[in-house]
Amino acid sequence: GYKGFTYLKWQEKRLSEYLAKEKSMKIIIDVDVLFDHLETETPTKFTMRSRRCNILNIADLKKELGNMPKDIELQIENSELTRSGFIINKVHKINIHYDKYNPNRAGRYMELPEWISKKKACINIQNEDELCFKYCVLCKFYEVFKKDHPQHMRHYKKLITTESLLKWDGVNFPASNDGIDTFETINQNSI
Repeated sequence: GYKGFTYLKWQEKRLSEYLAKEKSMKIIIDVDVLFDHLETETPTKFTMRSRRCNILNIADLKKELGNMPKDIELQIENSELTRSGFIINKVHKINIHYDKYNPNRAGRYMELPEWISKKKACINIQNEDELCFKYCVLCKFYEVFKKDHPQHMRHYKKLITTESLLKWDGVNFPASNDGIDTFETINQNSI
């Protein structure tokens, strides 16, 4: 019955190409599932929908493509359908809906609106790569905020090459919420 979900792995390449072009995406799947009923001869179609996933990097995409079918299977198992005598026949159709996702998230340097920059309450690190989360952590951990011009990259370039107290294994950049959780887990005594 659930074999149709293997179709999703064939879409990973297309979705990866889209993610590389757009830098982030939102994705949701609709699944038409055919059920047989003990009392009827003809299958009945029901549509199940996954939760929406916000994808910020390739690791998130692979993880969510693995989790989305599990979410649908769980919905089927916990639905009233199985208690009403319906038995899954097969996954009939899968629709993958994806689009550009443009969250307020860490990434590259962006000029702050004037009303925020005039307050002098925010350090806007002038990075050219997507390691913004890393620079923010380093700013606090090594107290770069106490130095003159903490937004300049010269402070962070030195730290990146010499810093060894923090572990970054398993954190993909730009950092997603899962990446931040991973960072906190592996640095439990430091951060």
